Amino acid sequence: MEEISLAAEKRTEIGRIKVKDLRKQGFIPAVVYSEGKEALALKVSRHELLQLIHHHRIENVVLNLKIKDDKKSGSTPCMVKEIQHEPVKGDITHIDFNQISLTKAIKVNVPVATKGEAAGVKLDGGSLEHILWEIEVECLPVDIPKNFEVDISNLKIGDSIHVKDIVFP
Repeated sequence: MEEISLAAEKRTEIGRIKVKDLRKQGFIPAVVYSEGKEALALKVSRHELLQLIHHHRIENVVLNLKIKDDKKSGSTPCMVKEIQHEPVKGDITHIDFNQISLTKAIKVNVPVATKGEAAGVKLDGGSLEHILWEIEVECLPVDIPKNFEVDISNLKIGDSIHVKDIVFP
């Protein structure tokens, strides 16, 4: 698994007006939630976060948050909980992280991707119905697959593939 890191700083700017000024300075407010601990208010660079989003699919990726002014050495393993967008322009206004343990299993949704073109569509003029777009899996954070690829090239009209037919890593 590739290590993805994101630099963050603790923030003292709380409140609507102060956070608005923070966004003008090129930062995005963030919060890290941890089981049994208080939430930690952070700010991350807008530019660095956008680069990360464009290069990686960050929904099911373990991010190592490198928090400045943190007493602990190293980084904090987190996953993205929610990204909030401005409704008109679509800009990112806030991001929430969940701190995770790398040794404890978690439940995540993994996308299902199709490979090939179904014979029933290609030769017989049928249509492909893709019903299930994600599968919920429980695994260690370092073992989360990017997606489940399903070969549909042998499907004829009336054929189907079920979850039990998918080969899991």
